[in-house]
Amino acid sequence: MLKNEFLRLLASFVYFSRIPVPLSNKINAEHYKKSVRYLPWVGFIVSVAGAIVMYVTTPLLPKHISTLLGLLTTILLTGALHEDGLADVCDGFGGGYQKQRILDIMKDSRIGTYGVIGLLIAFMFRFTALNDMPIYFKAVFFIAAHTLSRYTLIVIMFKYTYARDENSSKAKTVIGDISITDLIIGFIPVVISLILTGTFWVISFIIPVWITQWIMGRYYYKKIGGYTGDCLGALQQITEIVFYIFALIWLKFTW
Repeated sequence: MLKNEFLRLLASFVYFSRIPVPLSNKINAEHYKKSVRYLPWVGFIVSVAGAIVMYVTTPLLPKHISTLLGLLTTILLTGALHEDGLADVCDGFGGGYQKQRILDIMKDSRIGTYGVIGLLIAFMFRFTALNDMPIYFKAVFFIAAHTLSRYTLIVIMFKYTYARDENSSKAKTVIGDISITDLIIGFIPVVISLILTGTFWVISFIIPVWITQWIMGRYYYKKIGGYTGDCLGALQQITEIVFYIFALIWLKFTW
């Protein structure tokens, strides 16, 4: 039992990050199917690495450079997985109107105008929001935003069905039914990350993130009848940004 859970955790790091993991030869299809429950754990570890880079380099470098290095760290550790999803969603939903056309555009490996603009705007939001925060809050809110935003992906998978034919999907490895147990396990690092912020008010940031998740989930369902891997990547990026925006509002009135 514990061995299987450990291998599922490792499978999550194999699929959702570029972090080398031991025992990768022991991971099988069943482990990948249940690896999504550990996605917020991946976000937690990846963001801790980025936060450490920002915190350590801030006294040594200009503030904007340390922020950029922290963001770059997470991008390298994830292989820009979620950024790629955001670009594909911008292209697909921006250039397509019918379900199949949207899905076809998102499956195209080429990036279009909507995708480029979406990536630039999203990165500018993340960079400028973090750069305006005091170093301590920049680090802890960075961790909380990454962790909570990845949890919203599990919620969408719990509520909706996969929009593509699973046999033709590159995400079929991790597609599976999401259980209450998955939701509970995935929520543990969220709680830890929120506690690390040191403020009770961070709980209120969950509300706009949850509303964003609900709106995007309904939009995906209306347009394509569910979600895809790219849709999840876009959701992660946008809910992360929403978290930062409300963190900045809180800091403006309390710090």
